[in-house]
Amino acid sequence: MRGRKGQVLLFTFFLLAIVSVLVGVLSTVWEAKIKIGAVQKNKVAAFYLAQAGVERAKAELKNNWDWTGITQASKVSLGDGYYWVELTSRDDTTPGVYREVTATGHGQLGDMNKTVSVRLRVDIGVPNSYSYDSWVES
Repeated sequence: MRGRKGQVLLFTFFLLAIVSVLVGVLSTVWEAKIKIGAVQKNKVAAFYLAQAGVERAKAELKNNWDWTGITQASKVSLGDGYYWVELTSRDDTTPGVYREVTATGHGQLGDMNKTVSVRLRVDIGVPNSYSYDSWVES
């Protein structure tokens, strides 16, 4: 009977060791999944911030075709992140008729950055007019 008690104790220690290893492995996997989820959430939020910058450019250009954008130094806070907009004019724009620009919205949340670019054409002298023909995200 004494030998069996020792065997049961030894079996219990081995079982406890196996369970401890499994708990350690599972907690490491769960921690990695949580970190990946947080990175994905920040990536999506940064994309939406960049998109907000492009929408801001579209709205501003409807009302003021001389609008020059928002610099990174004066970036706009929105929620937990920021956005800013760079405008690049095309050289072949017909002065006084239309202005064609590329609006590049930049979104930043923590260390995640996303960029969305749209090429816009604003007809000068026609209220609330713009069109776009390309949309690029990165």
